[in-house]
Amino acid sequence: MMSTLLMKADLLFQHATQAYNYVLAEAELFGASYLALPAFFDHAVARITELGIASEREIRFLLLLLLAYVFAFVYRCLRSPRWRHVFSVCAGAALGQTFCGATGWLYPLLAALVSFQFIHVLGPSRAAPAVFVFNLLFLFALHLHRQLTDPFGWHLDATFMQMIVTQKLSALALNLSDGLEKPSRVDSQSTRNQNAVRKTPSMLELLAFVFFPPCFLMGPTIEYMDWYQNAHDFLPPQLHNRQSTGSAPAGAAPNARPSIRSSVAASSLRFLQALLFLTCFQAANAKFPSDLLADAGWLQQHRASGIFWLYMRIWLSLLGLRCKYYFGFKIAEGAAIMSGVGFTGYLTPSTRELNPRQTATTLRRESLETSARFDRVTTIDVLGFELAGSIRDAAAAWNKPTNTWLRRYVYERLPRRYQLDLYGTYVVSALWHGIAPGYYMFFVTSAFLTSLERQWRRVLRDLGLDRKIQQHLVLSVAVRTFTWAWTSAMLNYFIISFVVLTSDRSYLVWSTLSWWGHKLLLLELIITMFARILTLLATNAAHAARPKPTPETTRRKIDE
Repeated sequence: MMSTLLMKADLLFQHATQAYNYVLAEAELFGASYLALPAFFDHAVARITELGIASEREIRFLLLLLLAYVFAFVYRCLRSPRWRHVFSVCAGAALGQTFCGATGWLYPLLAALVSFQFIHVLGPSRAAPAVFVFNLLFLFALHLHRQLTDPFGWHLDATFMQMIVTQKLSALALNLSDGLEKPSRVDSQSTRNQNAVRKTPSMLELLAFVFFPPCFLMGPTIEYMDWYQNAHDFLPPQLHNRQSTGSAPAGAAPNARPSIRSSVAASSLRFLQALLFLTCFQAANAKFPSDLLADAGWLQQHRASGIFWLYMRIWLSLLGLRCKYYFGFKIAEGAAIMSGVGFTGYLTPSTRELNPRQTATTLRRESLETSARFDRVTTIDVLGFELAGSIRDAAAAWNKPTNTWLRRYVYERLPRRYQLDLYGTYVVSALWHGIAPGYYMFFVTSAFLTSLERQWRRVLRDLGLDRKIQQHLVLSVAVRTFTWAWTSAMLNYFIISFVVLTSDRSYLVWSTLSWWGHKLLLLELIITMFARILTLLATNAAHAARPKPTPETTRRKIDE
């Protein structure tokens, strides 16, 4: 009987594979005929690839990121929301088709259609967990397929874009549940209420949100209401204006949208920042290439100079590698701002003397252009990550849209018992990133380090040392310097598994470093346990030392 079931399962798998190949072949024909960019784009990719700067796939991806700026500018110039929706679907599908073929738009389309059916058949409340689980499992299946076809490879494919689609659809389903099914349970002043969706989107709106071209290739992930308000030229919620350091300029209409020129200026600033990080990456990679981190010969060669100097080389290599990520984050942020979705509000302009040749209208227009803020979509806090004093602060500064998605839709919705919210969030983050063992090794260790940090903060709070440290300047600087050095050392040590991906490569690097990070982690765990025990004993002793109330003192208090 078991053999019969295996034969049927194998036959079913063969039929499914044939159906998948047939659909993919038909989608390739359709995409090549109607969605592919003109031939000169492929010629440009081939000419640049001949220079040997990067691989063909990386060059193609970079040029498409630049093309996303053009699409964002066209989107900003369109006035009709319907035309913006149609343009988003066509432009996003064209980017996916040109990047990696039919899978670049077929997978997001499939995820969007299934999620749309879940919402309409099950209802927003029941569909929310179903949509979240389906998209996460679908992404995990794509990660598994990638692992089987290119084990532990770094090539770019449709999985890269599907990670963003997973965040969008899961967040939309939960926001629909908050807006339509649970309006009484959501605080009117909370962020959950600000992002709640009160109306089920149409099919066109859902596809336009998924294929939104400035954020389709590599994000950043935006909330559905932020996208909807930008598509309809609505002013951002008052909450965002209150978070700014000022309000609308004097004489400006309270519902004024920023000009296209101000969007272009803010987007160009992010683009220049991205070029700076790209230059830093090229310079650092030439001196400290990250590809050699798991090379046994390279490790043994520099191990002779000492563990400290070997670790410093690894630290500089990882710093250069992070500049590559900073480049991607900033260039994606610039494309989003170009479309207008990054608009936050206005700053109060400084008092200026009115030039007699300037009319009031000209001055008001210049004031609007110079005071508009575009920090609503922030992808990375570079200084916040590099100077983080804890793993929690580093996680909050790195890939902020993904961190926001994990916090709002995983951490805040999981039970806090046994720290399920903390460890569950890191496990979902690992599933979202991929199937490589290095991801799970890093995120589980990060969750453990964050748990130890919580214990230390509790110890300092129970002993009353947190206030004393803040009040003493020298002591505060010393503690801040120590926590930064500790966080940077531990983070750059354990993040090696995230970079090299496999467990054997991670063990190779860590063994060359004599496992000093694991030894310090064990030492921290032992000290934390003793600190918690001593704090508990001190607290109990303080309670026991308090004079117990006598009947006479009780009568006096009652008489008073």
